[in-house]
Amino acid sequence: MKKTTIAAIMAITVLTLGACGKAPATQAPTQAPVATEAPQATSTPVPTEAPKQFADCKELLEKIYDAHSEDFRYPVAGGSEDNISYEGPAIFTLGTGEALDAMTGFPVAEIAKIDQAATAMHAMNANTFTAGAYHLTNVSDASALAKSIASNIQNRMWVCGCPERLIVIQVDDVLISAFGFQDIVEYFRDTTSSTFQNVTVLVEENIQ
Repeated sequence: MKKTTIAAIMAITVLTLGACGKAPATQAPTQAPVATEAPQATSTPVPTEAPKQFADCKELLEKIYDAHSEDFRYPVAGGSEDNISYEGPAIFTLGTGEALDAMTGFPVAEIAKIDQAATAMHAMNANTFTAGAYHLTNVSDASALAKSIASNIQNRMWVCGCPERLIVIQVDDVLISAFGFQDIVEYFRDTTSSTFQNVTVLVEENIQ
């Protein structure tokens, strides 16, 4: 009887100690990872070249003349002896440069600085108005070449009347020289500026 009582007491003690023991740690619930969107790749736009304003020197002069109002329309001839046109501007064959000098005042010594030219002149009298357009092989030559053209024109000997005004204008990689009556030259200048972008008047002066 005594042994049974002791065994019962020990069993109760074990259960009591077990109940007072440290409860097993419960694992904290794990949070599901939040899905994040991958950053979208951004592409840098590739700069595009501005479209050319004209195909060549001839088209440049044609566009200027086509923009003239009726009050300033006059018959125009152009080109060199082997490529002459009586209906508007035309490409001028460079050759040695002597013919271009005689027509427009472009210096022979500077001929290597251009690789194309076109001309437009008043069909009745070249001294009334003559223009030449010259494509530069190196745009950095523009300012110095403009002064050289102007100086060569100023030093010419004139027959059939003296022109009053000369200009040299840069449009992109082309120089345009023009001389003639003041009102025609100034109108040509203004029409060029209103027809094209990137127009810079490099020389403008009276002919002495």
